[in-house]
Amino acid sequence: MSSRWNYTTDEWELLYLTPLYVGTAIATTTRSGVLGSLREALTVATGPASVAREYPNNELIQALVARENSPRTRDLDAETFARDIVSARDRAFDACHRICELLDRKTNAVEAGEYKRWVLRVAETVARAAREGGFLGIGGGESAISEDERHLMESLRREMGLC
Repeated sequence: MSSRWNYTTDEWELLYLTPLYVGTAIATTTRSGVLGSLREALTVATGPASVAREYPNNELIQALVARENSPRTRDLDAETFARDIVSARDRAFDACHRICELLDRKTNAVEAGEYKRWVLRVAETVARAAREGGFLGIGGGESAISEDERHLMESLRREMGLC
């Protein structure tokens, strides 16, 4: 299994930021109202650690959500939300593509598969954080996941080879 020391600083930052990029892409896909947008933003920030509990034996995921991340990585965490939301989707797809190449080179299939599923579960958690539609994010439709979010998650799943 992998640890922080199996990766360069740039690779580690990519591993750390990919679920944030994917979560941000999901959060910016549809309008969720003020409250819904706040819920989704909070879930982007807390989702990786929360979903990591589903993978207690994956050393890579557990190391990524531990507080030992480099100061530069923590600074980049805040920058994720400040960037132009129009490029959120492009950043997410680029990160997923690069992650697949990285994991193929650096880890085994089990760890890589769990990492990819973890990223997609973060996306799903963000999508479910707020119902779409309604007024101020209240009274949205029946489904917590909009059709646009569902389509984006399926595209990201294909990008990571998890169809």
